[in-house]
Amino acid sequence: MDYTAKVWDRKFKRNTITLEGHTNIVSDSACSSNERRLATVSWDKSIRLWDISTGEYRSKGCELLTKAHEGSISSCDFSQDGCSLVTGGYDHQVLVWDVDNMVQKLRLQGHLDWVEDVCYSPDQKWILSCGKDTTVRLWNVENAENITMVKESYKTIGLRLQNCVHCGKPFSSGRTDSQDGNGVCVFCRLQNKSKNQIEHLDDNTTVATLDDI
Repeated sequence: MDYTAKVWDRKFKRNTITLEGHTNIVSDSACSSNERRLATVSWDKSIRLWDISTGEYRSKGCELLTKAHEGSISSCDFSQDGCSLVTGGYDHQVLVWDVDNMVQKLRLQGHLDWVEDVCYSPDQKWILSCGKDTTVRLWNVENAENITMVKESYKTIGLRLQNCVHCGKPFSSGRTDSQDGNGVCVFCRLQNKSKNQIEHLDDNTTVATLDDI
């Protein structure tokens, strides 16, 4: 129990990354599907987000949410698109976070004891939680962005919700953001970038392009 999180290379059976910063037991961790972010939660009531794809945390540190729960945090899981994180804790609560803006989106209450584990469904429509109260609860969060509480929370911190012109899903953006995204969510922009990275020329040669998203 050294309060660290470690990333292991399963092929070579060796530790490749050691993450330090928590001040109590690290109870759970989760990696986003694109392997960019690693989330760690702890009995110190904090959530830490580490950019492990670029190693940016080495110079700038991790993104930190302190006192995220009123008690120790026991579990976490990313949504499939990596934009949301769900956590469960000793305070009987299930919380959903907007990881791009580091704000709480939803507070799901109903458990009568410690929430021991949480997970997102692959389609992101449901959250499953289980607690020490011997219950398993299924929460429908498909249209969470339309809940008045979520809208008001974003409004308070200067964010606005808009629907992506490609996939139609709502996403948050700053009121003073530039229009470079043209109403396209980050997830769709990343997909479009990967499709356009290889450009075929008239002479049958191929070149990789590095256009900004």
